[in-house]
Amino acid sequence: MGRRCSRWPTRRQQSRAFKYRQGARAVQKGRENEARVGQALEILQEGGYITDYFVSKPNGTWDQNGVDACLTTPQEKKIRFQIKSSYWHAQRHKQKHPDIPCLVVSRDMFSLDIAKLIRDQFALSRKRTA
Repeated sequence: MGRRCSRWPTRRQQSRAFKYRQGARAVQKGRENEARVGQALEILQEGGYITDYFVSKPNGTWDQNGVDACLTTPQEKKIRFQIKSSYWHAQRHKQKHPDIPCLVVSRDMFSLDIAKLIRDQFALSRKRTA
């Protein structure tokens, strides 16, 4: 007898497709949040709170080591941090990488809100001019 062919996907195939769509949405949400953090870091650099910044590439070496972004303060201090979309994932990150701080960024936050969050979390101050 030949193989049974059905137009309708099995429950297993439906489950795999659902998990794939959920994963793709999570990746897209993460990339959007990282882009807004990049804009926030640009705002902080223009305001004189940081001198330089770096946002890691998705699945790059830095990203695989738990670092999504790095900023340099006017005092030449480098601060590495991770960006997460949920508190649950932030807790998992803290267990895996306790020495790397984590920022939770939600979809409803604007770049200016994120800039204030970064400024407050890392106690950034402007560069003093003589």
